[in-house]
Amino acid sequence: MSLVTKEDRLRYQELVKRERPARPIVRNTVRAFIVGGLICELGQVIQTLFIRYGHFKPTEVAILLSQSSSSLRPASRHLGCTIDLRSGPEQGQRCLSRASPTR
Repeated sequence: MSLVTKEDRLRYQELVKRERPARPIVRNTVRAFIVGGLICELGQVIQTLFIRYGHFKPTEVAILLSQSSSSLRPASRHLGCTIDLRSGPEQGQRCLSRASPTR
């Protein structure tokens, strides 16, 4: 047998609804827009630096930035090859020289 009645539950829900602070939806939306823009701007700066000073092509930089070097190293070791992101018709996704697999 429950000591809490349906009426008590409804009153409690109304009390919670009244006392709950309003969510700052507009402020959070503006913050998300600004932070997202700053992240994109940082990526653009990094891309420009690679193209201008690293002599990369834009497509090569896109590959480099979309895949972290930490995820490429184990894959290249497993395949037993060296990956050069700056050359090749396959946009840097080919093996240039066979190396002995490391274990």
